[in-house]
Amino acid sequence: MAALVRIRRFSSFHAGLDTPAFRTIIISYVCRRAAIWYNFFAHPGGCEIGPRPIDLHIKALRLMGASISDTQYGVITCEAGRLKGCEIHLDYPSVGATENIMLCSIFALGDTVIRNAAREPEIVDLQSYLVKAGARIRGAGSEEIRIEGLGPGARLSDVEYSVMPDRIVAGTFLTAVAATGGRLCLDGVVPEHMSSIFSVLKESGCELTVRKDRVDLRAPPRTRAVDMIRTLPYPGFPTDMQPQMM
Repeated sequence: MAALVRIRRFSSFHAGLDTPAFRTIIISYVCRRAAIWYNFFAHPGGCEIGPRPIDLHIKALRLMGASISDTQYGVITCEAGRLKGCEIHLDYPSVGATENIMLCSIFALGDTVIRNAAREPEIVDLQSYLVKAGARIRGAGSEEIRIEGLGPGARLSDVEYSVMPDRIVAGTFLTAVAATGGRLCLDGVVPEHMSSIFSVLKESGCELTVRKDRVDLRAPPRTRAVDMIRTLPYPGFPTDMQPQMM
């Protein structure tokens, strides 16, 4: 399956106020940042796991020169002229905030350094795509990422790119089969991205055979209880796999 996305020039972007749980809107805003100077949208919500705040996103955008206000009605307004590169230290290695800063910094004036950046495979994949399109980014996968701003008038090139396999979707399939006592042969995975998930499944009594891009799972009739699952930034156990394991 392939998707073709082209973003033309916008002057503003308004997200409906009836979608407060649409967390992705904060990243959608930044994807358009090179062409938009005014935006407003409802405050994104959380999920069944709990609150998913966007304070790190807002703090970073303000450091780059954006004017952001949160009104009494839960509506966030954003205004910006020319964003400027700077050094940003994340209090927590947030995946979404790291992605946001990377996207926003591409068209900023000057260079941006992200310290305590998220190290997830998705960050490395995003860098690979953006570099292929003409962005100047290095360091993804480490705690420090550097982005050379191309300036507000720059444009990225059209490219074809294959997105990495989704480790959360793969983990969900494996967990579903484990819960039903079945067997599964899952192709097209990147095993090194899923070591923490494999560890918990093995602890529950599942047998796993891991190959280059495939994993075979055989579940027992009844899985064993796991003492504790602690979610952590990569390479720890991913937060988005917690509900499936529970």
